[in-house]
Amino acid sequence: MIGRFRHELLLFGVVLFAVAYFYNGANWNQRSRLDAIFAFVEPGHAEAGSFCIDRFLPNPEIGINTGDWSRNPRTGHYYSNKAPGPAMLGVPVYFVLFHGERMIGADPTTGGWLLFNGYALSVVLSGLPAAIAIVCFLALLVSLGIARRRAFLLCVVLFFGTLLFPFSTQLWGHSTAAAFVIVALLLFQRESKAAMFGVGFCMGWAVLCEYTCAVILLTLIIALGCRQRWRQLLWVCLGGLLPLLLFAVYHRACFDSFFALASVHNNPRFRDAGAVAGLFGRISPDAVLGLSVTPYRGLFFFMPVLLLSLYGVFRKGVPRDRLYWLCIANIAIFFVINAMFNGWHAGSSTGARYQIPVLCFYVLLLTRLPDKPWTIPVLAALLVLSAVNMTMIAAVNPMMPSGYADPSAFDPRFANPLALVYRLFWLDMLTPDILPIGLDTEVTELVRKYSTFNLGELVGLPGKWSTLPWLVITGLGMWLGMKGEGKPASDKEIQQAEAP
Repeated sequence: MIGRFRHELLLFGVVLFAVAYFYNGANWNQRSRLDAIFAFVEPGHAEAGSFCIDRFLPNPEIGINTGDWSRNPRTGHYYSNKAPGPAMLGVPVYFVLFHGERMIGADPTTGGWLLFNGYALSVVLSGLPAAIAIVCFLALLVSLGIARRRAFLLCVVLFFGTLLFPFSTQLWGHSTAAAFVIVALLLFQRESKAAMFGVGFCMGWAVLCEYTCAVILLTLIIALGCRQRWRQLLWVCLGGLLPLLLFAVYHRACFDSFFALASVHNNPRFRDAGAVAGLFGRISPDAVLGLSVTPYRGLFFFMPVLLLSLYGVFRKGVPRDRLYWLCIANIAIFFVINAMFNGWHAGSSTGARYQIPVLCFYVLLLTRLPDKPWTIPVLAALLVLSAVNMTMIAAVNPMMPSGYADPSAFDPRFANPLALVYRLFWLDMLTPDILPIGLDTEVTELVRKYSTFNLGELVGLPGKWSTLPWLVITGLGMWLGMKGEGKPASDKEIQQAEAP
């Protein structure tokens, strides 16, 4: 059975190891989510059992300890301005951590234990879903008739060649939402009632993790409606009932309305007068160029392997089936929404992070590449360029370190945050920010050293050399995955493995 599922086991292990190797700490975005988790679980406070983060905001106007908040105008209470899915998933994880650590006499809210909990939550809520999703993406590709070795290569493209990798090393909603989308797409290719129920359930959680994933859910519903698959559509709706209920209850409890999104009551510094919901306006040329080709946030600049997706879009002679149109629709709509958003640049980011939930659609278009001598070498070369960029970001920080701001960062025509990342890596300034996640965390030597880290640093490797174990182990996993198709198990071996 190990031989039969060699590719799946390799993918899962390598992806989870790659994410767990790097921990890039907590900035405003992560603190906002962690505050909600801590507030719900930790007893002895007025906010216990709720997602209210008042006690973490002694001065919300200047962003201590986060500026990513929304305020209920009636009660005056503060909440995270993020979609609630990661916080909801984090509550049971932190509950086990918190009470387990209390049982052995530790204080989970201070010092090393607090840092460990932030790291553990990041790995479980971002890394583990990504590892599961990549295995599901392999199964999706194989179900489309892609040879297993080529499917394995495309899985490597999706994870190590895109922003999915570096943004899985922190607690975001992007990578978790992307994981649910990938699982939903695998189930969508099947016809059973259970699969359609799973589509609704997974897409419901994707929306809970990232509001814009409602677009993907809508395209799946339209695809079923166009084929008049009404029973399947019913099962999708039934599968989405629990996430819908959680969505409604959360927003009613926090913002007095079942469907008032957290962003509606956003921090005023993020809102523009006259914009729809204070966030969406006209598409600007800077946004279109900045999200596509320029060094500022360009998808094809950061991830040049995605350039081949354009070939998949326009290639003639290949049937344009349902999956093709799903890819086109979701890529286009996500790009337009991102370009209309007043924060299209995603703050001090190192890439178009709002596009992460639809990166799997770009990679699915790569399945349309021709089987010619140039295909694999060109794909491999562009993958190497993309993977090196993503590794640099993961090794330094997905967000621009606050103490090393690029002087041109405010002009999207000239800024190049990726160049800054390479420079910091070369100067051994890996994970340079000190970002304690607790409100009252004293900046001790322990906090200074381990607020951000990688596993190589923990064993004493200095600077850029601390990434060497990651490179060796990950490279070995890739080599084993690409070494051969793998010998399939015989019917007799399968029967023996399944025997009680």
